[in-house]
Amino acid sequence: MIDKFSYFKFNFSELKVTASEIFPLLGFGPGNNPGPYEQYIDEVLEFANQNVNNISGSLCVSENIEFDTENNKIRVDSLFFDSGKIVTRQLRKCSSVAIFVCTAGPEIEEFSKQQMKIGNIPEGYVADIAGSVIVEAAMDKIQNDFAKHLKAEGLKNYKQIQPWLLRLECGRAAKAFFSVACRSMWYSAYRIISNDSY
Repeated sequence: MIDKFSYFKFNFSELKVTASEIFPLLGFGPGNNPGPYEQYIDEVLEFANQNVNNISGSLCVSENIEFDTENNKIRVDSLFFDSGKIVTRQLRKCSSVAIFVCTAGPEIEEFSKQQMKIGNIPEGYVADIAGSVIVEAAMDKIQNDFAKHLKAEGLKNYKQIQPWLLRLECGRAAKAFFSVACRSMWYSAYRIISNDSY
């Protein structure tokens, strides 16, 4: 089991999430009038700015990797990923991977559920979308900081693997990993990058 993590913690204001990142996920393209959703987004962002301060994430780097080209799976320590034929073959030369795990914390999800419960479905939905945007922003920040560290050390940069190409197999190991890495399952997500992959 992976047991060496670098931990990070952020306040919402550090991530600089804006309404423009939420609009497209609600189906509003450039020039489209979001109507009342603009107000909902403003209210959700105001709530997040005042209350969401448990955004946390972890980064772990592992060289304990195995590639199963017959079944198209990748094992990183005790975690198994369904990677498909193309990705498995592309990655089989990599010598290490970095896994990022982030959570937005419980506040935004609790706010979303509360809004749904009182019948404010649109604002609850916006809060749900905002939770996902917060997680992605946190992972971007950690990954960018990691890239700067690699550059400063003169090390080769890692290449990101699109998250939909690597599906984490759920089970005890995965749950334990999220428990240790995130200490939470609220709006949690993972991202993997690899070196020497092509």
